[in-house]
Amino acid sequence: MPALLLRWKDEGEVGVLVQEQLNALETLACGARLQVYDVNIIFHMQRNIIKQLWVRTATLREAHHDGRHEDKRAAQPTAYEHADWLVAQFAEKSGEGAILLDGTLTGT
Repeated sequence: MPALLLRWKDEGEVGVLVQEQLNALETLACGARLQVYDVNIIFHMQRNIIKQLWVRTATLREAHHDGRHEDKRAAQPTAYEHADWLVAQFAEKSGEGAILLDGTLTGT
């Protein structure tokens, strides 16, 4: 998949699907930031999927931020700011101080 993302502009359908995933993540993250959704639940249920999406789309997101598009779209420096915040929250919730869930592999 990372190879497809590097040439996302040539793969219209793949580009649209990736863009939709990032937009859905931004909506979820905005809701978490506004405390509509619980960050701890998102962390325990989806963190690995979100982290993988975040890493694999770095080139695409940087192009949005910097305005480096083939079609010369303007830079969008605030694109995915809520998703960026959510991923940063995951780092704070990992390791020491993480909320453990009873009855799971991470709980007691």
